[in-house]
Amino acid sequence: MSGYFRTLFTIFLLFSLSQSQANNDTPLSAEEEVLLLLEEAEKKMNGNPHEAYKLAENAWVKATALENNLLIGRALPYMGEALFYRDFGGFLFLKNDDKEIQFLGDDYQGEVDFLNPMHFCLEALKFNKAANDQVGLIKTKKVQAIINSELGDYKKAEECYSEAMQMARKWSLQKEILLLYLDQAQLAEKTKDKDKIELNLDSAKALTFKLKNQNLEAEYQLVAGKAYRQMNNLNKAEFLLKESLRNFQELSYPKGIYESHQALGEVFILKNEFEMALSYLTKARKLERHTGDSLALAQNLLLSGMALAKSDQGKKDLNKNNQAIKLVRESLKIAWKKSMKHTMQKGYQQLTIIYSSLQDYEKAKESLDNQRQLDELIIAESSNSRIAELESKIKFQEKEEELKSAQREHEAENKEQQIYMVFLGAIILILGLIITLIIRNRRKISLANHQIKQKNEELEALNHTKDKFFSIISHDVKGPLNSLRSFSNLLMNHTEHMSTEEIKMLATDLDGSLKNLFGLLENLLIWARSQTGALEIKAESFELNSLIEKNIELLHQQAANKNIQLEKEVFGQYQVFADVKCIDTVIRNLTSNALKFTESGGKVKILVQEKQDKVIISVQDNGVGIHKNAQDKLFKVGEKHSTMGTSNEKGTGLGLLLCKEFVEKNEGTIWFESVEGEGTTFSFSLPKVSENALVEQE
Repeated sequence: MSGYFRTLFTIFLLFSLSQSQANNDTPLSAEEEVLLLLEEAEKKMNGNPHEAYKLAENAWVKATALENNLLIGRALPYMGEALFYRDFGGFLFLKNDDKEIQFLGDDYQGEVDFLNPMHFCLEALKFNKAANDQVGLIKTKKVQAIINSELGDYKKAEECYSEAMQMARKWSLQKEILLLYLDQAQLAEKTKDKDKIELNLDSAKALTFKLKNQNLEAEYQLVAGKAYRQMNNLNKAEFLLKESLRNFQELSYPKGIYESHQALGEVFILKNEFEMALSYLTKARKLERHTGDSLALAQNLLLSGMALAKSDQGKKDLNKNNQAIKLVRESLKIAWKKSMKHTMQKGYQQLTIIYSSLQDYEKAKESLDNQRQLDELIIAESSNSRIAELESKIKFQEKEEELKSAQREHEAENKEQQIYMVFLGAIILILGLIITLIIRNRRKISLANHQIKQKNEELEALNHTKDKFFSIISHDVKGPLNSLRSFSNLLMNHTEHMSTEEIKMLATDLDGSLKNLFGLLENLLIWARSQTGALEIKAESFELNSLIEKNIELLHQQAANKNIQLEKEVFGQYQVFADVKCIDTVIRNLTSNALKFTESGGKVKILVQEKQDKVIISVQDNGVGIHKNAQDKLFKVGEKHSTMGTSNEKGTGLGLLLCKEFVEKNEGTIWFESVEGEGTTFSFSLPKVSENALVEQE
């Protein structure tokens, strides 16, 4: 029975697969062949463990060739289970050529090694874990439980089922949980623990209703029906088994139908309803070809013989008794081949009863003698069996302890290796950190040295620029002072020899030199304040038109003196955000420069236009322009680019520097375009005040 419900889903899955393959007429894959071999091994596990082992071994060979850990792990427990049933079945009896029962007593030199089946399971667990095969792990644990249960070690079997249940619950495998409840119920039947039987069956029943799966429902009903039959609750057993039969018939599952009929036959024998028992047992026997379970067939034949002999027909009809004897002898024949000692014992007992009822006392005595001989054999073999089982358990425990010891040694080696690797890793990590720190420090030092070198170069350049700049400034200051000195000397020593016109001309020149010197000093002072941070930039929103008008008015006389037309081209109101004083200085310097380098009769124009979020102010002249060699020197500190104007006006040399610095401090840009002999246009940009900002100000 245990083989049935362990493979119910596998069979349906493979059935669907085979149907699909048949429909498509395509060959099976190597993996599918392995699964089909395991399905066949499962079918033959109870009836023909020799063949089951060959099939499982073939599946294992194919899985190994495929290097498929999952399939290897699935095949190994089947091999172990088949090997166990094969050897366990031949433990008590062997057959000889004369078809006589041969007792395996003290003269038997062979040894049944129950360690080998368990070894397959231990190997399977490794492959199950390697493949992360959850179902495979549970299957292997269940096979371990079956082996321990057959050996009579029910506690160990219960532990294996418990481990499998923990796995199934951990991975939420509801179907496996249900099957394990049924497994545990069957184990409890062997220990006659009624409470555990009912507890597991109740849990299985609740889960069956929850899953709403007809396959599982039929399986639960079959196992529960057999359990209640064992507990002599025959009415409940009958109800459950009839329900399982109905479900299996709807599912068209022959093996389930067969087992339901067989179990119902046993129930009706216990209820002394022998005609009903015969009906169910006969139907079951007709389905035997679907199961291949010769052990179940032997049991069926024996039960059929018993039922027929005890039925009303058997009591009245001699032929029915002869049929009953024939059925029992067929059962004995199979039981003898398969070493089914208890079936044989019951068979001889039943023959004794039938022959006695027929008053054939000679055959009754023969059957009774066989029964007694078998009883003695069973008693003797039970003793040897218990000794052998005990020895096997001891060997198994020794083997298990060896495996555990080897595992502990392996774990200790692994732990030692892990400690070594951790220690080595720590050393490598520390060395890596040290090397990283050294490299970082070297990079920092290298970067610092590079920065120091760069700063030194910048400082040297600044010192050079400063020296050059002060040389230029001193030259520009020295020129006007020399002129003042010469003028003052003439006034002190030669006034009486000079005419009024000459004195006026001298005073005019003196006034020009003083104005030039004043402009130079004023620009120098502003530039110095800017360089030292003393000049505070106060940006605000203001209108450009009025500032341009103010500078045109201020420089109007200078333009008139040279007969230059000074005008603006400003259409609309332009609001900018900048420091008013700075921009005033920029416009004045650029306009003054334009007047200085424009010939008499020329034109200087101030233009304003918008471009995106900027306002562009341009000062345009049609003067002499700027020589190409001088263009690169503009806006550079330390470059002497001050030249004489068209009327020999002297520049301060600082005007454009101030313009550049003031424009940039107000988030603008300054540039120029010049063609020598045609004129120059200086332009600079300022941030435009948005309309939203203007509305907020209002």
